[in-house]
Amino acid sequence: MATNCSQLKMLSFDGKYYKTDVGNTEQILRIIQSIPSPNAELFKRWLAKIDHERLDEIADPEKAIDRALDTYRSKGYSEAWINQRLKSKEIRKDMIDEWDRSGVKQGIEYAILTNEISNACFEIDTKEHKQIKCLKKENLRDNTENRFCDFLITKIFDFR
Repeated sequence: MATNCSQLKMLSFDGKYYKTDVGNTEQILRIIQSIPSPNAELFKRWLAKIDHERLDEIADPEKAIDRALDTYRSKGYSEAWINQRLKSKEIRKDMIDEWDRSGVKQGIEYAILTNEISNACFEIDTKEHKQIKCLKKENLRDNTENRFCDFLITKIFDFR
């Protein structure tokens, strides 16, 4: 396997731990691209399609917005929810712009402030909220009801 992959001891079917090559998503996708097998062709074509769409979106960012809206619709979100989500996204951007002007550093300080807002409003931190909703990488704001978003918009982010 590629030299930039790592090895971790992983549990095997026989109950023993063996060193196994592992990689992050980018490394695994690059390995798949290098496989000279017809079995990998379908996946390679899908990757090429995704790459092509992404390049189109870079050339015309409106396509990315349309894709995001289509994704929300395909997940079953209502138009009202989608509009509310877009509004909350705009308000969060305004809030982050204000944080930037105030000297807040991106990353951990954003996370701390967001967590403080969650604790103040709901007496639960962001990590616990994600655990309750069984979320891993998904965006918490994409998995909340409109009334939650409405509350945040009217009570917390209305600093304008």
